Amino acid sequence: MQSSDISQGILQQADLCVKCGMCSNQCPTYLIKRDENESPRGRIALAQALATDSNKPTSTIKKHLDSCLSCLRCEKVCPSKVSFSKIMDNSKQLLSQNGTPAKAKLIAKIIKLNQTQWRRLAKTYRLASRSGLLFFGSLFFYRQFRDYLRPVAKSPENQSFKEQIQLFTGCLSHLFDQQTHYSLVSLLNACNVSVAIPKNQQCCGAIAKHSGMLKEADLCHTNNETAFDADKPILFSASGCGAHLKHQKNSKLNTSIEAGEFLLSHKNFSNLQFTNLDKKILVHSPCSEKNDLKRCSTTQLLSHIPGISITNIPDSTPCCGAAGSYMLKQPKLAGQIRELTEEEILRHQPDIIVTTNFPCAMHIAAGLKQKGLDIEVMHPLSLLQKQLNTR
Repeated sequence: MQSSDISQGILQQADLCVKCGMCSNQCPTYLIKRDENESPRGRIALAQALATDSNKPTSTIKKHLDSCLSCLRCEKVCPSKVSFSKIMDNSKQLLSQNGTPAKAKLIAKIIKLNQTQWRRLAKTYRLASRSGLLFFGSLFFYRQFRDYLRPVAKSPENQSFKEQIQLFTGCLSHLFDQQTHYSLVSLLNACNVSVAIPKNQQCCGAIAKHSGMLKEADLCHTNNETAFDADKPILFSASGCGAHLKHQKNSKLNTSIEAGEFLLSHKNFSNLQFTNLDKKILVHSPCSEKNDLKRCSTTQLLSHIPGISITNIPDSTPCCGAAGSYMLKQPKLAGQIRELTEEEILRHQPDIIVTTNFPCAMHIAAGLKQKGLDIEVMHPLSLLQKQLNTR
């Protein structure tokens, strides 16, 4: 797409904005900064300026557009139905044309890694951290998220049944979310369902798309289309990936199903037995789940565990600050935004926090650890499988 077409798309959506400001107090960055440039309508004005002269993006434009989490809370309250997500994606595409080649090359390499390569990378990273070979930035990252880089229990042997599904695992989940995948395999096998995990699948493309690299995002889509079979259901466990897949038009990936929803609708799920759990569970619903997918199976899913007490973090609570790779690119601001979620956690004093997006789990867990709070954070599927009565 030509720059002029991208700019025109920005201006068409931006013209719908009446600058009423209803979105401002929905925006996490505005709540922290109280800076108009850090509000949705402020960013729309900056995007208009960028679209008018895309060849000379100022440092101010770049700074404030880059600090957006793309949580889409603003879209939910917009009376004019402005597609803020389209404005941001198109603006990022214009900025990427003036971006650094190093960043583009790094993202291009990340999205090309297949399942086997991600597993090897995880093993190499763990070994390097133990030997002290990581440079400072990576060592900081490892200390923040090392609990998610530890090898988990051996993968359960996938049993063979007539009914079979395919699991979309994406890319980074091979480093950080293996336990969820293993838990899902156990739960599906208990329902007499086999799990196929296509080895040639790659990143869903969200990282590239939100960096303005739409050609690379399209390449991810094309490769994943080839990797998956159109005749078998495709499940996802990470809401961030699922939200991106749902936007793929005329695609088998568009029909993908959230794993919890699939379990709840399966004829054999009601036959499963779960052991009693006398714990207080706090449900965190990621932005990708409540603002994009607009559905959440967690509470209904976990209600099958006897003795459990379930409370939801209020929808009025802003984004936790993870926002995919945002917590790595904007660590200071991401930490400040996380404080808003931590206030709710401290108010409820749960034993366990569950969330369906692993970047959110990592970010929340790291924040709790910094505060010296020993609260376990996990995917609801992992908690469900942990209580599964296999006798």
